[in-house]
Amino acid sequence: MAVIQTLPSLEEFGVKHFELSEALERNSSTEKLRQKLPKSDYFKALRRNQGLVELIYVYFGAVQIVVGALTARRGGELRDLLAEEALDSSKRWIVFQNRKSTRSLMGLRSTEVRPVEPIAAKMIQELVRFHKILNRLGFPDKEVALFSPPNRRGHNKRVAPDSYIYNLCFDVFCDYFETSINANGQRYYFRQHQLRRFFALLFFYSNSFGGLETLQWMLGHTDLKHVWHYITESMSGDVLRSAKSQYVAESLHHNDAENFKELSTLLKSKYGTDDFTLIDTDELEDYIENLLEDGDIEIEPEFFTDADGEKMRVIVKVRELEGAEA
Repeated sequence: MAVIQTLPSLEEFGVKHFELSEALERNSSTEKLRQKLPKSDYFKALRRNQGLVELIYVYFGAVQIVVGALTARRGGELRDLLAEEALDSSKRWIVFQNRKSTRSLMGLRSTEVRPVEPIAAKMIQELVRFHKILNRLGFPDKEVALFSPPNRRGHNKRVAPDSYIYNLCFDVFCDYFETSINANGQRYYFRQHQLRRFFALLFFYSNSFGGLETLQWMLGHTDLKHVWHYITESMSGDVLRSAKSQYVAESLHHNDAENFKELSTLLKSKYGTDDFTLIDTDELEDYIENLLEDGDIEIEPEFFTDADGEKMRVIVKVRELEGAEA
């Protein structure tokens, strides 16, 4: 006999309210009052799946993280994606309106397509299906933005995915899954510029574990230089500078100073030691980023070919010493 699997109902999943801030509480001396839950109760209810809209925002945040990390696009380019046009007909390419430049296009933005990982494509398709269901329920359906969640107050409307709403979905996701907190008990929240930096870091670190081929496949490039060109074209200077300084700082902090000899000499003159495990990584990263911004050093990938094919290594050029590191 075939076993038919059914999804649990919302009630079985824990949903009790359309939206948690509309939860009703009884006052001992008055009638029921509509008021926001206390903060501690709100987070308990959130993680117990009691708010339907909050769960929707958690999923929107999840898709934003996956798509944001795998495409390394600007936040505005992701917020501009339309549900019906985000993927091409093959569902293997994502379609962007490039925000970087409208030169020679009379103010119009150029359209770009990039290959997208299957997991990201599937998540996008789930959002498209979700929007189609909302349309059948009476929501307006003209040019629906992919990352436009339903209004938390109902009214059969979506809210435009401006930076506030986009970041709110990130925040609800992080609150739901309890991302790390700092020494002051403040939670770390994702932002798209961090996900873009993550992509650049992935490029640098992938060389250490042979993952450059994966990046090449993700971006549809056969040449490592083309991968780097895509990254530099897609990211602003401050994002790249931050990624470069983080990569080198963490490499030095993990006893990889041998690969950055001249930079190590420069840093030793400041800190009085070449044992960089003794230096706080964040402090080291900030100093290296300042050196980059001032033009005292350059950090770039160097491409070469050996018997195993095309390879890449990261070098640091110290202007003061007029040398390049192998």
